[in-house]
Amino acid sequence: MKEFEAQLAGWFAKFPHLPAGAREFIVKVSPWLAVIFLIALLPFILIALGLGTIAAPFAFLNGVGSGASYGIGLIFTIASIILWALSIPGLFKRHRSGWEFSFYGVLLNFVQGLVAVNILSAIIGAVIGLYILFEVKEYYH
Repeated sequence: MKEFEAQLAGWFAKFPHLPAGAREFIVKVSPWLAVIFLIALLPFILIALGLGTIAAPFAFLNGVGSGASYGIGLIFTIASIILWALSIPGLFKRHRSGWEFSFYGVLLNFVQGLVAVNILSAIIGAVIGLYILFEVKEYYH
């Protein structure tokens, strides 16, 4: 994975860089935004998991592919939320682990988009997310 990260870093190094003030702002604000979004989403996450359990058998009424897609999407979503939550302490402390969990979260969301056949959305989201991550990477040790 380190080799893949290094390849991406080289690719994103060719992009125009954000001003230092903007990068510092992103580093200061991102953990707080993550906490706010996680707290705001918590009731919806709990409802989705509860209703998701109830709705799972009905997802197969439209066919096995539809049901499997629903289940896979739910698994990806739960994994993304876990990575997001795990990144928060590291983002506050500016530890490399916070950056890495965010990195894996962006990659996981990209794979989820590909699996869901939202290819254009997956590519755009990954490029934006990775661009921002590689712009602030130097702040995390």
